[in-house]
Amino acid sequence: MPKVARPADRPSNADPAPVPDRPAARERSPFGPSRLRRVAGWFFTPQRLLMLGLIPLCAAAVPWAIRQLPDLSAREEYRLTADRVRLEPPPPLAVPPNVVAQVLGEEPASILEDGLAERLADGFAKHPWVAGVERVEVLSPAAAVVRLRYRSPAAAVAAGDGLYPIDATGVLLPPADFTRPAADALPRIGGIESTPGPAGTLWPDPAVAGAAAICAALAQDWERLDLAGVRPLDASGARFWERVRGTPDASEDEASEPAGDPRFELVTRAGSRILWGRPPGTTHPGELATDTKRLRLTRDLAGVLAGERSRGPEWADLTAWDGVYHLPLRTAMHPHSPRR
Repeated sequence: MPKVARPADRPSNADPAPVPDRPAARERSPFGPSRLRRVAGWFFTPQRLLMLGLIPLCAAAVPWAIRQLPDLSAREEYRLTADRVRLEPPPPLAVPPNVVAQVLGEEPASILEDGLAERLADGFAKHPWVAGVERVEVLSPAAAVVRLRYRSPAAAVAAGDGLYPIDATGVLLPPADFTRPAADALPRIGGIESTPGPAGTLWPDPAVAGAAAICAALAQDWERLDLAGVRPLDASGARFWERVRGTPDASEDEASEPAGDPRFELVTRAGSRILWGRPPGTTHPGELATDTKRLRLTRDLAGVLAGERSRGPEWADLTAWDGVYHLPLRTAMHPHSPRR
């Protein structure tokens, strides 16, 4: 049997067996291989991989599922029709009864619609008969409450062959909403050469806005004083009034007037002419207050105007600081007529 050498059998003087070189220990960081293995082992499990795979599937399935839901907007309790919209306060008689239908349209709206209240508010604000929208409330089941401020007809502008109703600020109201007798019954504004814009917009002429403000200020006295209309003074009218008032040199006064601040005269049905002056709200220095001129007209001239049909039309001036002056119009038409 062969003899096997044992370590003890080695000679004592023999060199130790060579030890193989070991690689230098690597520096370990917090994110070394051992931690990465733990994280990977936690994450890459069947349950978590399944959940990760379901995310895109769910993202694709949600829109499809939404499309499968019933369309609630078509149900009766969500359909908003014109008869379910309540206006506060109720529209005045001058406003047509189909205002809500004009704003809402032919098709019912759904109260589930995003921004429905804002859409209704915007639609009513653009309507020619609406001066302002104060509140819109959408209710369920389908209903809505809308609080509005309405425009009221103050006068009718005679321009061309037609009559154009306007409110107290000079905004054009829909002419188609007025019969001819209804338009004829409004205070008349004459002497206007400009043309209006669309219904619901301000007439682009300061003379129209000024005349409308005068008509609104005299609305309660119009019929009692038998007034027919108001008109801005043109060049010939201004010369007539300056001559009768005894101020023949009016060129400097006219040149100093602010642009867009004309003077006006009232005309009665019997033909009397009454100098009103500048419109309410003017900042022209020396112009009397509207209340002062209205008081002179209703108190000092009421008796004179009451007899104009028997005595003839009158000339009257409401703008003088020292009182009201009037003459029979036939006397005032003659040159050098003294006023009294």
